[in-house]
Amino acid sequence: MDNPTVGEKIEAPLAETNVTIQNYAYTPASIEVKKGTAVRFTNLDKTGHTVTADDGSFDTPLFSDGESQTITFNQIGEFPYYCRPHSYMKGKVIVVE
Repeated sequence: MDNPTVGEKIEAPLAETNVTIQNYAYTPASIEVKKGTAVRFTNLDKTGHTVTADDGSFDTPLFSDGESQTITFNQIGEFPYYCRPHSYMKGKVIVVE
C-alpha cells in the first residue's frame, strides 16, 4: 500500500452530496454544486442503472440495488446525464465556482 509522504498533495473532494435513483428517476433531477464536489449516486431500484454524461465525460458501470457510484466534478459547467439502459432517465449537475 502506498502512503502519502509529508508535503504530498492529496486530492480530496471539497464536499459530498447525494442523488438517489428510485422508481426509474434521479432525485433530485438537477443539482447545483461547487467545483470539487463529489456526487454520490445511490441506486434504490431493483434493476441496474448507470450515470452517463451526454458528452461522454463520465460513465459509471451498471450498478444495482443498494450500490453507489461517486463522481467528483472538478470543472465548472453543466453536465447533463442519463441512464444507458433507460435513456428516458435524465438528470443534470451544474457546477459553479
